[in-house]
Amino acid sequence: GQAKGTYLDEAKAFGLKPDLILEFADYRTIIADTKYKMVYADGADAKNGISQTDLYQMVGYAIRFGITDIKLLYPNTCKGENCSELKTITIIDELAQQQAITIKAHQLPIMDQSISIENLHKIKLSDCFKDLKDKLKARLQEILFPFQTKI
Repeated sequence: GQAKGTYLDEAKAFGLKPDLILEFADYRTIIADTKYKMVYADGADAKNGISQTDLYQMVGYAIRFGITDIKLLYPNTCKGENCSELKTITIIDELAQQQAITIKAHQLPIMDQSISIENLHKIKLSDCFKDLKDKLKARLQEILFPFQTKI
């Protein structure tokens, strides 16, 4: 469900509220945070467009909530780049008692790349959205349950 807010500081001036804290029956807990900017796979950029600010925010969540499995979720790009997993960042910190914090960045199929101005009159948008919804559900299944076989 949606995360209840906690604070970074004792004076409670700086709130921390991840988008989602997901608790699973197998006792895994994941923080999932959605971002609305574009990221990309680029061999020349070791960060893949992931901002340092986002990374600091995720480390703050991990330490404060005691959850070391973090998923950063970004929209796919208009260019058709569909990267299953953009980047895995592992951080080991003394404040986290030397536990590895794993931050994985993923793209989600949010934009239908088959829709264009040229073909807008030929397609039924409701069909496009159903297809996109199915792709999004499948992608989330892959991200949240990577070891589960598909039925």
